Amino acid sequence: MVKAIERRNSEGYLALIAEYKRASPSGVIRLDLDPWTYFNHISQYATGFSVLVEPFYFLARQYL
Repeated sequence: MVKAIERRNSEGYLALIAEYKRASPSGVIRLDLDPWTYFNHISQYATGFSVLVEPFYFLARQYL
């Protein structure tokens, strides 16, 4: 991941890491969007991806 960030920055772009989570400890964010659809929408902008898989606070489901 470090090399991807360095490469993106050297190209003059800001390296962004996109995060997917259905909820947080403070409440529900969005339950109807699966991670694959989300990543397809933002893949041209993000250098890396993070998926929160904790089932209680982040309401994660098994996607893999």
